[in-house]
Amino acid sequence: MRFSKLLVSVAALGLLASIASAEPLRTVYTMENRLPGQLGVELSVQGAYAGHDDEDSDIDGSTYEVGPALRFGITDRLALTAYVPVTGWDYSKGEDESGIGDVHTGLQFLFFEDIFDYVWIIPYVDVRWATGDEDKNLGSGTTGGQFGISVGTTTYDCLHWAADFSYGINNAIDYSDDDVAMGALSLIWDLNEMPRVYGEVLSSLFAEVQVRNDPIDPDDDAWVRGHAGLAFRANDLFTISGYFGGTSDDAMDYYAGGKATFSF
Repeated sequence: MRFSKLLVSVAALGLLASIASAEPLRTVYTMENRLPGQLGVELSVQGAYAGHDDEDSDIDGSTYEVGPALRFGITDRLALTAYVPVTGWDYSKGEDESGIGDVHTGLQFLFFEDIFDYVWIIPYVDVRWATGDEDKNLGSGTTGGQFGISVGTTTYDCLHWAADFSYGINNAIDYSDDDVAMGALSLIWDLNEMPRVYGEVLSSLFAEVQVRNDPIDPDDDAWVRGHAGLAFRANDLFTISGYFGGTSDDAMDYYAGGKATFSF
């Protein structure tokens, strides 16, 4: 069903956005070398929304999720992550549903970081638990997982590049038990290197693209989604960010998301 396909798209965004950091992670599809530190705690509230306009019918719809996320620094290089989403969908035919979605827990490990913080390697794993109601299209009905690795570097002290390669078990877009391979690229530009047009607020622009091998159309080999966003770090405790993007050969026409993060 298209309900399920849209819901999984938003859930995937929410999962990747939930991995926060001490200077919180700004990207959605890749990870930066920003861990909370030993015994550090990060709490975030985040949301994601996707809209769809079916050109072949009069059914328009949307899916969304919002919920709290936690990242706890077991050591300065190892972090535990958790995310509890409230998920829902709403369609023009009058059908709608909402409730607790699939809960996520995971680990993120800073395997390598050079002395100047310019190159990093971060392996990670995330487990999706079947806590959402499958009959209401609020969950997958099966336990799944994703494991991968993000690598990145910094140039000119203000451009941060990252690439991510991951594999999802039982994570196909159609809620089947199929696996999926994913790749992503991201670029972050720190605007703080420019004149202080933002006062004391630290700002950055970011852009990302992700490719997956589980397209909706079986005649396609892969599908792509990409977005651009803006992050503001008001101080050492509070950061807010948002993004907006679109897709190619996917059930959703556009998507958007954001989060507010508190670090302790």
